[in-house]
Amino acid sequence: MKEKDKIKMKPQPILVTGSHRSGSTWVGQMIAASQNVHYIHEPFNNYYFSPGINHIKFDKVFKYISGENEKKYLSPIKKTIDLKYDLLSAINSEKVTLSNILKKVKIFLEYNKIHSDKKRVLIKDPIAIFSAEWLTQRFDMQTIVLIRHPAAFASSLKIKNWGFNFNNLLDQKLLIRDHLFDFRNEIEEFANNQKSIIDQACLLWRMIYYVVTKYQYLHKNWLFMKHEDISLEPLTNFQIIFDYLNLDLTPRIKTIIRQHSQADTNTKTELIRNSKSNIHTWKTRLTDEEINYTKLKVQDISQKYYSEEKW
Repeated sequence: MKEKDKIKMKPQPILVTGSHRSGSTWVGQMIAASQNVHYIHEPFNNYYFSPGINHIKFDKVFKYISGENEKKYLSPIKKTIDLKYDLLSAINSEKVTLSNILKKVKIFLEYNKIHSDKKRVLIKDPIAIFSAEWLTQRFDMQTIVLIRHPAAFASSLKIKNWGFNFNNLLDQKLLIRDHLFDFRNEIEEFANNQKSIIDQACLLWRMIYYVVTKYQYLHKNWLFMKHEDISLEPLTNFQIIFDYLNLDLTPRIKTIIRQHSQADTNTKTELIRNSKSNIHTWKTRLTDEEINYTKLKVQDISQKYYSEEKW
């Protein structure tokens, strides 16, 4: 993409992506603890579609956008990043009552204030991983990509029982051509035949981090962080993240990070956790057979990120 084609968004937006279940919500929310950042949750994920904030629904999970097919998506995504709240769509999305109208008007006014305060928009979205290049280049974003151990990823999908319809990938000819050509036969096999959650997790992880490996080679100005490193030393690694974003890691934010990474294991939630103890939960969630199977299935990609001792 040529420099003249970039849409200069000031202040510069932030993209936090990676595989799903890679800690992107945790990392995004900790960055958004900064009073200079406004957090938007997964605009590429129709499950979280919010009329008013999001301006388009996507026809595929892991939608791939590039310069070739951007026409339909450019304007609505720019409106989201530019904090253009569609009040009329938000009102019409629910039963029209005075209470609902007042609620939507309140959000509209809040968005106007956020916009006038010139906060940096943070898009947190693992479902945007294959469109990360386009988002970064088109909107001049600073991009953070999170990497997570494949066994942790597989165990998380197993616990959630999150299956995946691989037709979402197979039907995207540009995505196959540009990024997943080497996986096309496997994608077709998984699209046409029922596979276990572990098998699905292995293929998804391999494809996502095959593309991430390409990103690492091509985009030296992006920040790539391992979930395990952040979990082991949260303050040290969030300092790296905040320095990269040119944000101040204030004492207040450090306190918030501690609260969300050093919780008692009995009180943890999706965001409030004991990050160190969370690193190896996959060792109890997966059987030895599942761990060995996952290791074998992903080793062509995983060896670039995780040594033998990390298994």
